[in-house]
Amino acid sequence: STDSGTFVACPTNICTEDVYSGTTFRFNVTGWTSYSQRETGVTTVTACGTISSPGRYVLLNSVTSTNGCFIISSDDVSFDCANFAVTHATSTSGVGFLVYDRINVTIANCTITNGGATTDADNLRIGRTNFSRFQNLTLNSDGSVGQGFRIENQSNFNIIEDSVVVANVSQPVWLTYSQNNNFTNNRFSVAAASSSTPIIFDNSSDNNTFRNNTYTGTSGSAL
Repeated sequence: STDSGTFVACPTNICTEDVYSGTTFRFNVTGWTSYSQRETGVTTVTACGTISSPGRYVLLNSVTSTNGCFIISSDDVSFDCANFAVTHATSTSGVGFLVYDRINVTIANCTITNGGATTDADNLRIGRTNFSRFQNLTLNSDGSVGQGFRIENQSNFNIIEDSVVVANVSQPVWLTYSQNNNFTNNRFSVAAASSSTPIIFDNSSDNNTFRNNTYTGTSGSAL
C-alpha cells in the first residue's frame, strides 16, 4: 500500500530490537515501507540553556555561546553530548557546564572549549555536587583565566574518568574543599608555555583517589 507518511508505535510483540550500539539500531522487518526510530525517554538538545528537570538528554549538534552554555539545575540528570562540541565564552565570561547543589548528574562524551574569554571561563565547574559521574570528556581551557575542571565547595564522591583536560595557562583541574572523588584513566596537561601544575588541591581537599592517570607539564609537580 502507499505510505501515508504517518508513523505509529510498533507493538513489542511485532517489533523486537536486534542490536542497539551507540546511535545505531538494527532490526528485522517483514515488508518495505518508511521506518523511523527514536529512543524513548530521551530529550534532545540543540542549543545552550538550562536543564531544569530530571531525565536523559542528548545533544544533536555542536553549540556555541558568547558566555556560559549549560546550567544543570536538577538532580538525576544524564547529559550526553554524543561527541559534539560545546564552545563557550567566545567574548565574555561564562562556564561551559555549571552544576551546583546537585546529586546524581552524569555528563559524558563532550568536547568543551573556552572560546577565548580571559576571566571566569571554566570548561566545567561543579559545587556542592555529589555522587555524580563525568566521563569521556575533552576539556580545552584556551583563556588566560579558567580551569578545565573546577571542583569546589564540598563536591564529594564523584567519578571523573576516561577524560582529557588541557589548559593553556591555568590549571587543568582545581579541587577546593572537596573530598572522596575518584579520578581514573584521565590525561591532564598544560601548554608548553605554562608553568602551572596540572592538578591543584586546595583547602581541605582530602581522600581523593587517582588511578592510571597521565600528567604532562613543563615545570613543577604533577600534583
